[in-house]
Amino acid sequence: MSKQQETDDQAVSPVGRWKVSLSPHLKSNESVEKIMWTVVACLVPPLVLSVFIFGIQTLFITAVSVISCVIVEAVSQKALGRRVTIKDGSAVLTGMLMAFVIPPGVSPLLPILAAIFAIYIGKHLLGGIGYNFFNPALLGRAFLLASFPVAMTSAWLPPIQDFAIFSYLGTQVDAVATATPLAVMKEHGMAAFTQTFGSGASLYSSFFLGWRPGCIGETSGFLLVLGGLYLMYRGYITWHIPVSLLGTIALLSWIFGGEGYFAGDPLLALLSGGA
Repeated sequence: MSKQQETDDQAVSPVGRWKVSLSPHLKSNESVEKIMWTVVACLVPPLVLSVFIFGIQTLFITAVSVISCVIVEAVSQKALGRRVTIKDGSAVLTGMLMAFVIPPGVSPLLPILAAIFAIYIGKHLLGGIGYNFFNPALLGRAFLLASFPVAMTSAWLPPIQDFAIFSYLGTQVDAVATATPLAVMKEHGMAAFTQTFGSGASLYSSFFLGWRPGCIGETSGFLLVLGGLYLMYRGYITWHIPVSLLGTIALLSWIFGGEGYFAGDPLLALLSGGA
């Protein structure tokens, strides 16, 4: 080989030899569809428990949210000239997550409006799956909280008695209100909180299992932790973000617990909702 040929070969950029494509560049046997449906499956146990805690209304709200997200997903992709991918489970997952972070007593109209905002604006106008930099479900909740603050902060249902899951069916459920643990703690202090919900091991266990007012899918820390551990086992998530988030909440709750510095109850803060 001549010196001129060696110089020419060295001058050729790797980009000229190889095809450069968009991410992801790491390949595996896992697919988006498989991951999405696995996460959906992990959310089914908390959903079933929410039916026993708040009644069949939660299943109806979740179904409305999921169906709305799937429909908006298909319409958005058609309108934007993209391939319709409703079978990949991402819209179903967004619908379930969005239902999980809203009160169980809201009007069915709210998850429909949230689906339009979350899927069309929060997902597809920002690039679609893998390119949107905000979580669509949380954007949907933020939209509802800004647009319907009263409903989003008062449409709570108390845990039903004797597993009467049809208790609220056919009633004006959005008129039934009960204070969440965090609301009682904030507005009335720890004395009122203890009087309302109790204290000690029984309080921690009931809150951990999910028997308290709250959003549809947030109440049972036990089932959510199990689902998270399974996703870690499958390698879909790592421990870093969950542990960092929960650890920060626990630390700040202990330092600024409302009863003096370094006198807070971090476990109660983690189990009372919002975490």
